[in-house]
Parts: sequence; structure tokens; C-alpha cells
Amino acid sequence: MKIFNTLGECVIEFADVQHLGDVGHLQRIDVSNLSRGVYYVRIGNRTQMFVKV
Repeated sequence: MKIFNTLGECVIEFADVQHLGDVGHLQRIDVSNLSRGVYYVRIGNRTQMFVKV
């Protein structure tokens, strides 16, 4: 799993993501060190946007 900023720079990377059967993925991520803004989380070939306020 990787988190990217809007410039495409990887700001956080995790080697292992816990998979919970067919329920999906669960990973608690500390983003307190990131600045406010838009970020993208990539797990495998899926990407999801989130906004830190």
C-alpha cells in the first residue's frame, strides 16, 4: 500500500496490508505527519482519494 500526494510523490509506503477474507482490507494509518491536502491511497491496482483537513 502506498500513499501519494498530488505531485505523485510517494509519502507513505507499507509492505504488508492485512486482508480480512471477503470483507476487504483493514489498515490503520497515522497521517498526522502529513500536511493538509489531497492524497491518494493505492492498494494493488486500486486507488482511492482522501482529503486531510
